[in-house]
Amino acid sequence: MKKLTILISLIWLTTTLAFSQDNRFRYLKVDNGDSIAIEDGIHYRIKTELDESSQVVVKVYREETLTATYPQGTRIYPVVKNNNRLPVMFINLPEQKEIDDIERNDWMEGATYQLCDGERQLQEGITFGGKLDIKGRGNTTWNDYSKKPYSIRLEQSGKRPFLGMAAQRHWVLLANRLDCSFLRNSVTFKMGEIFNSVGWTPHSQQIELFINGEYRGLYELAEQIRIDENRVNIEKISAENPDGGYIIELVNSLVDEPYFRTWHNRTGAYTPDNETTSTVGVNLKDPDQNLETHFDEYLNQWISDDIDPELGRESLWTIIKNKVLAAEESVFSGNWQDADEGYKKYFDVPSMADFYLINEFVKNPDADHGSVFLSYQPLADKFFFGPIWDFDLTMGNYYEGNWRYAEDFKVKDECYWILQIIQDDYFKTFVRTRWSEKSAELNSLLAFIDSESEYIREARERDYEKHGITYYMNIPADDFDESIQILRDFVEKRIQWLNDHINEL
Repeated sequence: MKKLTILISLIWLTTTLAFSQDNRFRYLKVDNGDSIAIEDGIHYRIKTELDESSQVVVKVYREETLTATYPQGTRIYPVVKNNNRLPVMFINLPEQKEIDDIERNDWMEGATYQLCDGERQLQEGITFGGKLDIKGRGNTTWNDYSKKPYSIRLEQSGKRPFLGMAAQRHWVLLANRLDCSFLRNSVTFKMGEIFNSVGWTPHSQQIELFINGEYRGLYELAEQIRIDENRVNIEKISAENPDGGYIIELVNSLVDEPYFRTWHNRTGAYTPDNETTSTVGVNLKDPDQNLETHFDEYLNQWISDDIDPELGRESLWTIIKNKVLAAEESVFSGNWQDADEGYKKYFDVPSMADFYLINEFVKNPDADHGSVFLSYQPLADKFFFGPIWDFDLTMGNYYEGNWRYAEDFKVKDECYWILQIIQDDYFKTFVRTRWSEKSAELNSLLAFIDSESEYIREARERDYEKHGITYYMNIPADDFDESIQILRDFVEKRIQWLNDHINEL
């Protein structure tokens, strides 16, 4: 039998064995393995000899002489073999709450968590724990699949620097359900570090997740897009700061946050009725409340609150909406290429160029209608493209049309606003120059894919045993090596194709 180091979680002691400071178990032992002293932590690594079984008997004792004391608690503990390779997050929901009770739109408060590092020691062995709230996220992945993505919010005083990332309260657990490689989001985030004019790019780490003791699979713990000193670092708009900044998302589906539609469709046609879905949908992401607006059930849309005239300003909602409409109007106006009155007045060109190159490189089918984030940055008085987000259906993983192939331009003919701006010679020259400056660095993505795929290999197989493969609009691959090869081939060929054809823009 092989001797492995496994991760034992003692969360179950808190509920099944009355584990407390006053009534503590002092020692832990596993069958055919070592014994260790229980200190103040919740998770312990312990060496044990295992056969092909997927469970091990764990015993805890109150006294040091293990051989002379009948064990005070015994549990048949499900073992994830060698699961200390990846970090592991354990979430316990409040009493009598089950996984199916987690809702997409409403926070479930009062859960607890533990996050233990893996073999890379990203946080020098530190284990975090505390309270959190949890809710669902996503659209298709939330509604249609058993493996669901989540948002988590740590307690008010609980900012934590998870796994080497900057301290924050708000995090997301990406299920990557439609990506058989599980790597497309993290690979594209790496691109954001190369084409860094998009500003702050979310960082992420692969983990394995348990909820209420049930294995939920391989997840990507990622920083959530928010205004914060460690994320999008701008002064936020508020009643006290009406000239502040904010984050918006361009979408087709208007959900959750306050939203509105603009007045032009993607070809620039003016549609002042503001109702057609061919126009740009705008969700207000941060802030998404206290914006002096409300939803009118009769009109079926968000409208401005009445503002005291003595304030000498419009509602925050109207300020944001008018700024977005003016920016869009500059793209389609008669003098749209003018340096002082055209799109350059409202949009930051370097961030737009890098955003375009990232999305064109991965051939993102959502680049025209979902997860397109922009921040309004008041010091520059411009909209900046980014942060980047949501790339599970990219890089050869979308079967419609020619999205899956590494050849041809695609996003330049699909993406709102850029579809028009890409016709400007100034912008095209800027994009070509930027590609020539940065394209050589993209070869580092191949090494990243190679190392990360080996790192998550065992966890991916456990995820596959739990959830199987999803068939949607993605390219399914039962074999992990096949899924990685599809991704790797796309990246390698795409670099070469754009090197050969970038001057044809």
